[in-house]
Amino acid sequence: MRYELYKDSEIPWIGEIPSSWKLIPNKVLFKKRQIKVGEAYKNYQLLSLTTGGIKEKSIEDSRGKVPASYSGYQEVRPHDMVFCLFDLDVSAVFSGISKYNGMITSAYDVAECNELYIDEDYVDYWFQYVFSNRYYKMYSKNVRYTISFDAFGALKTPVPSIEEQKKIAHYLDWQVSKINSLIDTRKQQVRLLREQREIRISRIVKRGIDETRPLKDSGIDYIGKVPDHWQILLNGRLFKENSRKFEGDELVLSLSQKDGLLPYENMKERSLHTASYDNWKLVLPNDLVLNRFKAHLGVFFASKYRGIVTFHYGVFVPKRDANSKYYEALYHTPEYRTVYAGRSNGMTVGLQNLSNQNFYDVYTIYPPKEEQDAIVKEIEKVEQQTKEAIDAINDYIDILHELRSRIIAEAVTGHIDVREIEVPDFEHIDEDIEIENDEELDESEEQED
Repeated sequence: MRYELYKDSEIPWIGEIPSSWKLIPNKVLFKKRQIKVGEAYKNYQLLSLTTGGIKEKSIEDSRGKVPASYSGYQEVRPHDMVFCLFDLDVSAVFSGISKYNGMITSAYDVAECNELYIDEDYVDYWFQYVFSNRYYKMYSKNVRYTISFDAFGALKTPVPSIEEQKKIAHYLDWQVSKINSLIDTRKQQVRLLREQREIRISRIVKRGIDETRPLKDSGIDYIGKVPDHWQILLNGRLFKENSRKFEGDELVLSLSQKDGLLPYENMKERSLHTASYDNWKLVLPNDLVLNRFKAHLGVFFASKYRGIVTFHYGVFVPKRDANSKYYEALYHTPEYRTVYAGRSNGMTVGLQNLSNQNFYDVYTIYPPKEEQDAIVKEIEKVEQQTKEAIDAINDYIDILHELRSRIIAEAVTGHIDVREIEVPDFEHIDEDIEIENDEELDESEEQED
């Protein structure tokens, strides 16, 4: 159902809006507030702007970028709206309404909502629509696609009456909750497929492909029983760290916990690199590369490339005939992640360092090389089957996301009239957002207007 009368919104990406709606500059709708927490930051709850809204986060959480000090962070109050007005071409987030008292990086803009003109739930949906197609990108400037808060304030927002805003928001809560329920069901299917994949791979790397072979007790709790012809060795008898020097230009490599060892240019998320590679190490194919600070997360990866990595990484070369891809899979198992967590030095999670000697002192499995190769091929088959199933589910999730975005867009632009729609009782459901989608910034990334 549509409204009876419409008028030109004067906003090219909206077109017409209901004639009763007003166009109000954002500077009227929002009042910027920036109160630095200073040395009192320990009294504040750390907050993070994520794709699932503003979430509470522990200061001890080392995921994402961690500033040297939180004293430059700014205060956030309940009902404040937080905006990310830079990187409008690539940023994973744009805005969120806070439910909490806390602090957040000063790279963002924090503003109070003017309750005379806007309902916070409605305006939250409005900016989801704005961000869904990155409409504000056209107003940005410089290579970081940034708009200043003053420029943001000059832009206009279509505003129905408060009563109508509340009805629109309530209708969208209902529709979005139904879609989120479907999305969460599919995400649970993805999680189950991943769990099944890990269980299958864990069994393959410890038992081999031929399950009819007799087993023996390894004598090591975290290894358990293995085929009776396999050996149990200390890592020190199987690997040796090699800090090769290099000359001339080499491919720069970087480790991703999710995607493995990749050329830096292929990384989905890049960090700033040093201007000098003098102390970096040469890596060759079949080397096993370790992020020493993430051994407890299983960040061991076999290299497919010749290239260089930072001196912070460990580069281990097999001393025996071995397929490092097999050991990548073995060290990703929960049992080995637990072992390496216990062997890492340091009290703070994320700053625990696995030394060479502590790595060497861990017992490992050594199947015959031909069985290692066969296990790697079987793992690749399992991973491909899982990937195909997950890709199909994710395609359906993408369709649901598009449907949700279209419903929000139609409601907040007045292209459908929801005022007379009777909304039944329903359970409010937020989409289950995985933690790696957090958009967390370092203080060094504060933007200049």
